[in-house]
Amino acid sequence: MVDGRGNNASMAQHRGRDEHRDTSTEAGDVTAGSRSRDARAEARDVADGPPDAVTDLDAPNGPDAPNGPDAVTDPEVPNDPDAAAGLDAAAGVLAEAGTLAFGGVGLAGAVLPDTEAYRRLEQALPSRAGEVRARLDWLLANGSPTGRAYAATLLEQVDPAAARIAWTALRADDAVLTSFTGCLLEQVTLGEYAARRLAEG
Repeated sequence: MVDGRGNNASMAQHRGRDEHRDTSTEAGDVTAGSRSRDARAEARDVADGPPDAVTDLDAPNGPDAPNGPDAVTDPEVPNDPDAAAGLDAAAGVLAEAGTLAFGGVGLAGAVLPDTEAYRRLEQALPSRAGEVRARLDWLLANGSPTGRAYAATLLEQVDPAAARIAWTALRADDAVLTSFTGCLLEQVTLGEYAARRLAEG
């Protein structure tokens, strides 16, 4: 005959072990789930970068970098000593210019120093228009007759209205200048040359 109390005790022990296994399994599931969620969150954090990360638009690799998509196309830097010195040198040559020529002269098509100085200022216009304009104004007031003709001509590309005013003022100038067009040499007064430019519009 089996003792009922013994059976009850055995059944209780089995239930205890089952409950322990269930609790352990549930705890393991909770731990695994927590680890899975932590891993996913970490992966998102790595992908998104630090929460306080800030895009530095001024950094070399930012959108405003020299070669970036939004590169700034006007690099005018007033305190650039080399560029300013180059403009000053060109203006100095034109201030003493004696021959007006915008291309090569003679059979060999030689480019005169005066022409090279004019081209240097002209090439600087897209990036340093303000600085070039200041030197043109100075040339109009201080340059030789030929230098003033160069200045008024280039001013047409910067400010056409101001150029017309300059040419109008130069019409009264009787100083003689020498101009070259290819192999053709001509001597005219600055006033006559200014009248031509005004007539050409």
